[in-house]
Amino acid sequence: MTRARHLGDDGYVMVAALVFVALFASLAASTLSSTAGAGAQARAGLHQSRSAALIDAGLASAGYALFAGDATARPPSSIDLTLGGGMVRVTIEDEAGRVDLNVADEELLAALYRAFGGGRLQAESFAQAVVSWRDTIREKWPATAVRPFRHVGDLLQVPGTAPADVDTLLHHATVFNPQGSIDPLSAPLRLIAALPGTTQADLESLAAARLVPGATTEAVFARLVDPSRHLARNPSGIYRVSIAARVESGHPREASAVVAASEADAAGFGILAWYGEGARR
Repeated sequence: MTRARHLGDDGYVMVAALVFVALFASLAASTLSSTAGAGAQARAGLHQSRSAALIDAGLASAGYALFAGDATARPPSSIDLTLGGGMVRVTIEDEAGRVDLNVADEELLAALYRAFGGGRLQAESFAQAVVSWRDTIREKWPATAVRPFRHVGDLLQVPGTAPADVDTLLHHATVFNPQGSIDPLSAPLRLIAALPGTTQADLESLAAARLVPGATTEAVFARLVDPSRHLARNPSGIYRVSIAARVESGHPREASAVVAASEADAAGFGILAWYGEGARR
């Protein structure tokens, strides 16, 4: 499921507004629970509304942290909120920590499968099949800017791949990293280790650099003897925001979004994709 939204300067006021919504929903829930004849269905609906408000508050908070502050600062990796009797945990990842199925070359795709693939294919065979499939799609529609892979689940259309491959690659592949290279500060070390030419010394240097608070990409590259050409020197500007919300006496609810700065509004951001629970991303 994909949902498009936009949040500008006024959107950051939403953080306060959504706190009010969550508090109001909490009060309404307490009132209904003490009212004779209040049904389980009504209470469940209120829990769902409160969870949705908390999810939106978490997203607005992430947007503020990512796009309203110092553009040169590394964004926080997590945000914790307590609002209206509920709790929200927000995690933020640079989308360049994942391999883009639409633009990555065969070498990077092979490293992806070597590190996280389901094992049914040879890594090089997987990479060749992905490149061949996306080239075929582009040949069919040469006059359009079509993205062969709209989401990671489209891997099932590539000959030779299986659901097990999609399941293992789901959290390490993307269609929202157009620069094609991977971020050395957020990509899994296991993926970087699978790149040809990566040395143990460079892996150890990279692991140490990532432990330094406020580490920058420049500082990371300064530690590497022979960095791979697949390592990006700049953040992508595209982020994956994962939100987990829980209200008192309610079931947890999770969602995630891929967000980027808005071209139309320097203080805002746009949502490139929105995922509910269980969605293939």
